[in-house]
Amino acid sequence: MSERKNIIVLYTRLPDYFFACAKYMVQTHPLNFIIIRKKPDENAPFVFENEEHIQLRDLESFSNETEVIQYCDSLSPIAMISAGWSEPAYRKVTKHFRSRIPVICGLDNFWENNWKQTLKTLFFSGVVHGMFSHIWVTGMPQYEFAKRMGYPNNKILKGYYVGSASKYAAYQHLRPSGDQPFPKSFIYFGRLVDYKFVDGLVDAFRRIDDSIKNDWKLIIVGNGPDKEKLAPFATSNIIFHDFMQPEELAEMVAQEGVYCLPSHNEHWGVALHEAACAGLPIIASDTVMAATEFLIHRYNGFRFSSQNAESLKYAIERIMTLDDRQLYEMGKKSRLLSNRITHEMWAANLLSVL
Repeated sequence: MSERKNIIVLYTRLPDYFFACAKYMVQTHPLNFIIIRKKPDENAPFVFENEEHIQLRDLESFSNETEVIQYCDSLSPIAMISAGWSEPAYRKVTKHFRSRIPVICGLDNFWENNWKQTLKTLFFSGVVHGMFSHIWVTGMPQYEFAKRMGYPNNKILKGYYVGSASKYAAYQHLRPSGDQPFPKSFIYFGRLVDYKFVDGLVDAFRRIDDSIKNDWKLIIVGNGPDKEKLAPFATSNIIFHDFMQPEELAEMVAQEGVYCLPSHNEHWGVALHEAACAGLPIIASDTVMAATEFLIHRYNGFRFSSQNAESLKYAIERIMTLDDRQLYEMGKKSRLLSNRITHEMWAANLLSVL
């Protein structure tokens, strides 16, 4: 059996979906993942532990940047992945390894074609090239950004973020079948922060006429700074839950109806991919970038105009007018679209540069 080689990952706030990618990789290929990460976000306190061939280290456990570099050197990595370039310590590490091994930068910023981004590409591209040999983008909106920074096609990978299809597949037995009433619920799961526009979602739902709303519910799962201002709107049909660990959340989502991601300026939105994996119809704003892959308007859900509560209200009402058969068909189509990015493809992209 081949000796396992080391891949180092530099992350700020490690999310569950990346940990799932690492688990898939070490289970299918002779690799070890060593993940250096900062302490979890208090609004998304994912719990991770060392697993066979996956080792976690807190960035805070190192005294200084030199110690991080020395530790990485001792591992003789064959590749390095960095989740962006915002952390100063990670910038020094990537520069140290740039000329020796593939050093890949994850990129979820999309090209907005404004003067700020244009200036960044003019004055910052050289710095980025000095740190990273490859850019791994989430989708086509980010691909344009990578091109603008001067990376050729063969140095740009796609499909950096992956929803965990296997996690949701484990609970498909809980999903009501087509001969049962479709679950009359909308669900949002994620952080409760301003740009997610959850207050707009609550407002839109509240303003729908009771004759249309009937017994539909809105379920909000997550924590964040906006929770306090949203809490007073809790009713028998607007229900709030605190942050859930991934397995618990997947079990709940499998039994719900329609997923909503109302964000404005959402760089991607892995939650939308996971909802598609679970087989839910989807509502998302036209500035949610994950919708470019996993939502086709009127096929498996509806788009609405960003930051427009009236447009969001109309999309919700359109869902409410569909019959059970139409909603189940939309859910099937979501699951079909979810296969556009998979763990197998993620692994293949990484292997292509080793």
